[in-house]
Amino acid sequence: MRVVAFGCSNTYGHGLDDCWNPDNNGPGPHPSKYAWPQLLADKLNVQCVNMGIPGASNKLIWKSIVDFVFKKDDKVFVLWSNPDRWCIFNDKGIDLEIAHWNKSKKSQMFYKVLYNSYDLFLDTNMRMSHASHHLNIMNIVNYHNVTENIELKKYAKHVNVFSNVVPFSELKFKYDFAKDKVHAGPIAHKAYVKQILKEIL
Repeated sequence: MRVVAFGCSNTYGHGLDDCWNPDNNGPGPHPSKYAWPQLLADKLNVQCVNMGIPGASNKLIWKSIVDFVFKKDDKVFVLWSNPDRWCIFNDKGIDLEIAHWNKSKKSQMFYKVLYNSYDLFLDTNMRMSHASHHLNIMNIVNYHNVTENIELKKYAKHVNVFSNVVPFSELKFKYDFAKDKVHAGPIAHKAYVKQILKEIL
């Protein structure tokens, strides 16, 4: 069995001791061993495959799930990101990353001309539903949670969303921040794993 985790920087472990570049406040070159996927795998005494991607949109998270080669006994945990991010693919990968921190003209134009929060909310819900359906067809056990937008938990139908696990971002305010002063710290990651274990065991 493996724990296979998908998500953005909150899954990757950006800002934790072994995953932070103080020169640019960016993530480290590898997922953190102090991030919740590794901590969860350690508790379950299984291998961890952390597929978190710093800055990932839910579109990218969805594609990572669809493209991944699973094993039949994998347990998948998805921490969906902020719906306000987006990306555009070409046949080689990501053609354009669209995010508030991306200062490119195309990214800024998206928010100025095309951005609609409700539309992106609906798109995330569709991707959550499709990812869950994709995994269920393969009989892969899968669990889902959100980083911030709790309405996604209420809206997502036919998705195995954690009912008693809080949105991940809430934990940094309750426990601690990482070294980058933006992401959740090590105590918050441990608290998240504790909540997951209560729900799945």
